Amino acid sequence: MSGQDRTPAIVDRMADFFSRHNARLEKALAESGSFSGEIPEKDLSAFADARALFVKETQIFEREFAVLKREWDLHLSISESDRERIRRSADEAKALVEGLGERLARDESQVAAAMESIKASIGTLRRGKGHAEKYKLGDTGGSRGVDRKA
Repeated sequence: MSGQDRTPAIVDRMADFFSRHNARLEKALAESGSFSGEIPEKDLSAFADARALFVKETQIFEREFAVLKREWDLHLSISESDRERIRRSADEAKALVEGLGERLARDESQVAAAMESIKASIGTLRRGKGHAEKYKLGDTGGSRGVDRKA
């Protein structure tokens, strides 16, 4: 087997990268669901922790891809069929990222609308409390009530 017949190791490494990355994106898309507009009863810290972990993992994947891409660009001997196979995986990753981005943008919009509704409800409650204060009877100093000294 001549050196030109061999598949460069970068092809296998790129295929592995996209396999892991696309599986991660598919899982994130499946788990993201859609915001229902209801405030979850459970502690939101678990959600925040998961989001922070996803961001950190994304940064790691981006750095890994940058290294792989530089090496990929240096290999001119990669066959067209290998290039096409990796291109399809990259296109799949792009579609998954776009789908996840659309889902997150929609959820963000729904969260913002829910927050506005909550703010309006809080304003209504505050105004109601102000109105209730008007009904409070002050101390008249008169004989209305129980004579505590008796």
